[in-house]
Amino acid sequence: MTISLLLAFASAGAALPPPQQPPVQYRVKAGETLLSIADRWFVTKASWPTVQRLNKLGDPRRIPIGKVLFIPRDFLKAVPIGAKVVAF
Repeated sequence: MTISLLLAFASAGAALPPPQQPPVQYRVKAGETLLSIADRWFVTKASWPTVQRLNKLGDPRRIPIGKVLFIPRDFLKAVPIGAKVVAF
């Protein structure tokens, strides 16, 4: 009886989806368009229409400077950063 309860709890836990990560907030800079942002930061440039809809943007070529865009984390490229060990 105890083993079957453990198996039921274990299988129920496995069925839960992973927790959702909040979207990244990106502040638009001068001269940027949604297409240029997608080209630079998105894994697939073709994701820009989804970001346009999520942010309720009319024209992806005209975004006000300083506007904060919400971008799903899985749309973004992984950018490795360098590190240097200065002490051990």
